Amino acid sequence: METTFTVKIEQYAPPGRGMGYHEDNAVFVPCACVGDELEVEMVKEGKGYIEAKIVNVITAGPDRIEPACMHFNFCGGCDLLHLSYENQIKLKTAMLAETLKGYGLELTPEVTPSPEIWHSRHRASLRAAAGKLGMNGRWSSQLVEIKDCKSLSKLIIDKIPDLKALKDIEASYPIIASHSGQTLAGKRIIKKKEQEIQGLAHAVHEDYGYGKLELLAAGFAQSNPLVTKIILDDINGNISPAKLAVEYYAGSGTITTAVASKCEQIQGFELSVSAVKAANRNATNLKLENITVTKGDAKNGQIAIATDLLIVDPPRAGIDRPLLKELKRRKPTEIAYMSCNPATFSRDLADLLDFGYQVKFIKGYDMYPHSYHLECLAVLAYPKG
Repeated sequence: METTFTVKIEQYAPPGRGMGYHEDNAVFVPCACVGDELEVEMVKEGKGYIEAKIVNVITAGPDRIEPACMHFNFCGGCDLLHLSYENQIKLKTAMLAETLKGYGLELTPEVTPSPEIWHSRHRASLRAAAGKLGMNGRWSSQLVEIKDCKSLSKLIIDKIPDLKALKDIEASYPIIASHSGQTLAGKRIIKKKEQEIQGLAHAVHEDYGYGKLELLAAGFAQSNPLVTKIILDDINGNISPAKLAVEYYAGSGTITTAVASKCEQIQGFELSVSAVKAANRNATNLKLENITVTKGDAKNGQIAIATDLLIVDPPRAGIDRPLLKELKRRKPTEIAYMSCNPATFSRDLADLLDFGYQVKFIKGYDMYPHSYHLECLAVLAYPKG
């Protein structure tokens, strides 16, 4: 089979790639629109499918627009700048419903847009390689030099010249900007060893409406503070008061502290020791005496029989299987499940509904405008009696 060929994009496939056909193979093309006629180059061939990249747009589909960023054709940071923001939200809404349907779930959640569609990403991992500073390319780990960015916080963009001046041959720079405090923190990582960066703190303080939280530059934090606030408000607005809440994948306590007023006691578990310490500092600083966070692995997940509410915000792989089995056995009254991966979210949701849970609330959130990424939230209730 030839490696370069033409294809007509007929539909979208999760997480938002264009899809057409060539010689009885389904062809998946990032950054494509329905109606596009494209010259593409094969990147990967599997049984009955081809993954390809655009070489040339022969005829543009009706929804295609000129991308607003000079790096779009090469950088892996954004996937949807060829669509208007309105059409991005329509696409993500359709893709979420299609992903859920793939697991037998006839649900059609709304997707909440980001209040800011430009410069909304307040957390990034920049990389230095061979005298350049930037991000990984879309189809490879080859670095794409970034001089400006429509998605990153302006605080991060303004720091790029200083990071480039370090002249590191190979390094990564996890950086976080505070939207509420307008401050910046970062680390320099060379050969897996963390170093301080002159002029940058190790953490920032962010306020999502529930008090200031310490967020570590080299730790996990949500990238879009305004969308994070919306999600926390939706969690609080849809969970019931609980005597005992248990949270796995607790991180630095972003959800934990936000729901503290609705819970008599919260026991959080987190694998990262630095995150555990940050979570407990946050609880102490906010005078939330009903929170305790300890080191705990969801692979060894235990849920006390008295648990009213379970909160989970797992990594992309979804809820660890041992914890899911524990849920089937214990069946806490409610579950608040926040996810960064619609596919594993849908898979886990199907299992939880099989256990007898019912959907009380479900929604998607555009945490990363112009990318395929979609944050999801479901609040589930187990009928008692």
